[in-house]
Amino acid sequence: MQKKGDGHPAALGRAEDESERARLPAMLPRRYLAGPLLLDLFHRDARSAERWLGLHPREFAVLWRLAETPFCFVTRGNLLRDVWRLRHDPETNRVAVHIARLRRKLNVSGLDWLIETGREGGYRLAAQSAPWFGGYSGWLDSEGRAGQDGHHSKSGSTGPGQGVAQHNERVCE
Repeated sequence: MQKKGDGHPAALGRAEDESERARLPAMLPRRYLAGPLLLDLFHRDARSAERWLGLHPREFAVLWRLAETPFCFVTRGNLLRDVWRLRHDPETNRVAVHIARLRRKLNVSGLDWLIETGREGGYRLAAQSAPWFGGYSGWLDSEGRAGQDGHHSKSGSTGPGQGVAQHNERVCE
């Protein structure tokens, strides 16, 4: 049983607005493959190789929201609207705090490079994400190419240790 205010994946939170229900796909995928991560909606967690990250509901919702639009920067305002379901800016640093916590958990698996910060303050995933249907144990790089060695490709991403993206500052809704 979920309490009101639990962190739902962004698409579920947006479904509350009748005007935005038409934009949702007929069925949400249960899983997203986001680079070397497997995001699982049922578990509300992400897995790197065989290790679950132990994400809190809002951390998972932020990661799921970023996976919906890979390579596009999602603004702080859009994250507040889609994950926290706020239509106003509470003038807090809650988004930055959740991103920092999420990066810390990703860092344990060497994946802190996966979330990039744009010059204008938005966030994006540095890896291709796609619905996952099972049977694939590798990862996808920024061009959607399969990799098997557990290390990411630097094409299309800023690489490890570089938190701010220097190219392609595309903002998506």
